[in-house]
Amino acid sequence: VNTISSMDDNETLAVIAAFSSTQPAVYYMYDMEANSLRFLASSRPWVKPEEMAEIKPVEFQARDGLTLHGYLTLPPGSEARNIPLVVNPHGGPWARDGWGYNPEIQFLASRGYAVLQVNFRGSTGFGREHWLSSKKQWGGSMQNDVSDAVKWAVEQGVANADKVCIYGGSYGGYSALMVAARDSGQVKCAISVNGVTDPILRLSEYTPDSNAYNHYELMLGSGRFSDDASRAAIMPVRQAGAMSAPILIMHGREDTRVPFRQFTRMREATGNRPNFTFVEMEGEDHFLQSTYARSDVLNRTRTFLEAHHPVQ
Repeated sequence: VNTISSMDDNETLAVIAAFSSTQPAVYYMYDMEANSLRFLASSRPWVKPEEMAEIKPVEFQARDGLTLHGYLTLPPGSEARNIPLVVNPHGGPWARDGWGYNPEIQFLASRGYAVLQVNFRGSTGFGREHWLSSKKQWGGSMQNDVSDAVKWAVEQGVANADKVCIYGGSYGGYSALMVAARDSGQVKCAISVNGVTDPILRLSEYTPDSNAYNHYELMLGSGRFSDDASRAAIMPVRQAGAMSAPILIMHGREDTRVPFRQFTRMREATGNRPNFTFVEMEGEDHFLQSTYARSDVLNRTRTFLEAHHPVQ
């Protein structure tokens, strides 16, 4: 894929970014008047594309018939049969996974895991109807889509039904915890990074009638709950008792997007149960800006997977 990254005021010089699912962005200067192309730099010159895993688009049906799109990555050199799977729901949730080089996905694939990304309902880039189908579906059909993605991978023979783990950040961390609660027999472990654990509390932290509040409420639909039980059903902090698989929860103390209180509420709710591991990341925000933080998360993820979701 080639895209225009920037252009001069005269629109005669353009910086072109070229990338693929195995090649991080490489930048060139294109001179339109001279019709010449000059190499500038590689964003990750140490990456060897021939050693990377290809990310391929997939399509499947949700239980209610909605067509969902995602991406499947297999370990380099492997066949799509009976592979240990890591499901990686994206954050946002009004965002999407796209095709291109993804260091987290490559990291997991290099360790022998198939990785499945799913653009559940509400993901952007698939039209207004797909987006609006997430209305009042936080913890509902948005969550079902992720479970249906796992079912699809197993039915296709790609994934081993007994070797599935789920790993996500932000809303993806919420989704990982909810799969561990609602479909405890479907996954062997779950990992949440800066994830929402109490969506009702999160709504109360926004300024009423602000854009953020209204957008969040559109998905959450807090008025849809007829009783306390229906409200608790979408809250990981209220569902901790149903989570029997090993669970790793990491959170930056300086996170303002998903405040650290979401982490402490979950830790309090678990009552120090031994299947939960909590990691506080000092000085880190929601986006894990430092190289150390990103490396630390991946290393802890690797260690956790080796212990609870080994490839062999």
